[in-house]
Amino acid sequence: MFNKNKQLKFNSILGREDSINENILNNDGYSGLIAKAIKYLWHQVNYRKEKFFLKVSYMEIYNEQINDLLNIKGTNLQMRGTKNNSFFVEGATVIECKHPNEVVEILLEGNKNRKVGSHELNKDSSRSHSIFTVYVISESISEEGQVIKKYGKVSLVDLAGSERLKESKSQGDMIKETGNINKSLFMLGKVISILTEKKDPSKKIHIPYRDSKLTMLLSDSLGGKAKTILIACVSPSSTYADETLSTINYATRAMNIQNKPIVQVKFFLFKFK
Repeated sequence: MFNKNKQLKFNSILGREDSINENILNNDGYSGLIAKAIKYLWHQVNYRKEKFFLKVSYMEIYNEQINDLLNIKGTNLQMRGTKNNSFFVEGATVIECKHPNEVVEILLEGNKNRKVGSHELNKDSSRSHSIFTVYVISESISEEGQVIKKYGKVSLVDLAGSERLKESKSQGDMIKETGNINKSLFMLGKVISILTEKKDPSKKIHIPYRDSKLTMLLSDSLGGKAKTILIACVSPSSTYADETLSTINYATRAMNIQNKPIVQVKFFLFKFK
């Protein structure tokens, strides 16, 4: 019997295309990492004693420009550096969510604004990298009456795939898009390679985060105090054996990055209401 579901595309981050809707949290069999992360976070929040605040942002990198997917007027946003050598996007929309369904609404709204295109290899090709970020802040009170705040975030990144112009037969603006996609992926691979080659922590090695918007945004995830997971998508076809081998090598280098996650904590002497 013919199973029409086999024709449906599955995105690791978002899930199967027919399940990316208001009921995404209930489609466990077909949901992607964002839906699973949302459910897990809220499950943890509900069973912890601390008070939690969760906020969400959703952006894309298109032609080396950062666009706010939650505000169609928020285009070409600028990156700013911080004192601890990380980066943030100035003017990006950050929305506090008190229920998982509010996160779903934000996700669906942002997806409508993503750049997609059609070429010979994919009729719905992502023309940008997207970064969906959930910021988690916990608040508790110590025995001495101090307010203790802990900060964390989960960034779920959907990378546009590397493409060959000869095979995709891209034309017009898509040629520029493909060039920028491939360039940013190349710079990401370069950063990953340098991080894995860094043997002596006492020696300072220049890591070219500033060479692309993607590596700037991911700097604290790749070489910072966080855990990083990379999912590599490959083809079973022998036609794309070279691309598959390249992707596996890319992922292997990422596996060798060794970070030591550290909890960010702030203490306050007084609690302000």
